[in-house]
Amino acid sequence: MRVEGTGICDRLRAVGAAFEADGVAVPPLEGKLLRPALALALVPPPLRSALDDGFWAGALAIQMVHEASLLHDDILDEAETRRGTGTVVARQGVGPALVLGDRYLTGAYRAAAGAGDAAFLRVFIEAVERTVAGEVAQERARGRALSEADYRRVIRGKSGELFGAAAVLAAARCGAGTEAARALGCGAGALYQMVDDFLDYCPRAATGKEPFQDYRQRKYTFVLREAGVADFTRPTEAVHRALFTPGAGGRSAMERALERLRMERDRLTARGEVVFGHESGFAVLLAAWVAAAEAGFRVEVEAWSEAAEVRNGVATRPGGVAAARATEPSGERRRRRGPVGHAPAPEAWVADAARALGGPEAWAAYFGRHSKSFRFASLLLPSGPRADVQGVYAFCRFTDDLVDEAGAASGAVMRRAHAAALSDAAVRPPDPEVRARLEAWGELCQAAYQGTRTGVPLLDTVLGRMRAEGVPFQYVGDLLAGVAMDLEPTTYPTWAELEVYTYRVASVV
Repeated sequence: MRVEGTGICDRLRAVGAAFEADGVAVPPLEGKLLRPALALALVPPPLRSALDDGFWAGALAIQMVHEASLLHDDILDEAETRRGTGTVVARQGVGPALVLGDRYLTGAYRAAAGAGDAAFLRVFIEAVERTVAGEVAQERARGRALSEADYRRVIRGKSGELFGAAAVLAAARCGAGTEAARALGCGAGALYQMVDDFLDYCPRAATGKEPFQDYRQRKYTFVLREAGVADFTRPTEAVHRALFTPGAGGRSAMERALERLRMERDRLTARGEVVFGHESGFAVLLAAWVAAAEAGFRVEVEAWSEAAEVRNGVATRPGGVAAARATEPSGERRRRRGPVGHAPAPEAWVADAARALGGPEAWAAYFGRHSKSFRFASLLLPSGPRADVQGVYAFCRFTDDLVDEAGAASGAVMRRAHAAALSDAAVRPPDPEVRARLEAWGELCQAAYQGTRTGVPLLDTVLGRMRAEGVPFQYVGDLLAGVAMDLEPTTYPTWAELEVYTYRVASVV
């Protein structure tokens, strides 16, 4: 949903003029105006023409807080340009920039009160407080690696909360629940921040921003986490190479990061339909954001491919290694295993462990051994669907065990397949090794879903049936992402964070 043609600028300016006449400092209404655009997108099209000045006053208030935060950001970051022009701090100094930001922020409360909605005003006030707290948290975290939970808290605060307020503004116009709308908006804002963080490492993308700003400012984002970069000591060229070089399973860190963005988009789109109960421009907005990341990624990959070396007939570009390995003979895969007495390569390990489960005839017993109640419920199904359910359960259980039971007592099937490869069968392998196995499993899953024979019955049968029945691969990706979250045990202080985890590890099944 583009701002042009929607009347957003005109309506905001009209309301802003009234506040300016009353002595309120209103910022120039420039840029993408994403937060007002989100609020409008969530209102059903038939109701948009009837939106009153109260709605637009609330939208203006949210935009004013955002503009104030940008001024303060520029001070902290010592930024010289913003939206292609010199920043206030660069042109006039810290004092004027700070005072102007404060004027926008205090004026925003006047505009928010003009919305005439007590629920919105409460959420707006809390959103401002949490936005500031998020900025403080990000500043304190400069120069150090963040856990997944800490990163999510920072971006939900500094970026998500104002989107949450925008969603609540829309909810009041179409009967949606306040807290559900707020959580949805916060999630959308976090997604937008993740897209922005992703594009920071795509120097050829036309973002209007200097690339690698986050890295130079020592801001840790999920992109660095995907690449295993834990500090800010490397040159940007080395970081870029680490992000786009394929790793275990043939996928680069940027490919994995892009897949995360897609999964978040799909989850939020589905959630939006539940919360607001109607078709809206919300899905279009999310799709446009992720499409920008996809376009930036494609430009980088094309440039990368031109300079890629070719090793053993396989180009070292994202997807090249995985595509070649998926079709090579099993003997070639066996030859990639390490020397006798050492752990095999991750792909060989997971493939052999999955083969040890046997075929469909063995999955019923596996089902009954691990989930008696679930198996009992499946007995109500006809034999065909029951077999499918048994296969799905075995697949999900095996995937979960790659992390939860790797090397533990209940992971006996996998241990027997590799007893000679593990020096201590009762000790879980190091997390990097477990992560590599999980990534390799993901690559095999994708190959099987696309129709490539892997020689693993659990994959060829279950993923083949999923494809045939039209079950989206998204669910496999969501499960893999959820299992990966268990590599770093953490607490989930908010329902929104807990919901992401429970959706991935339980709901997708």
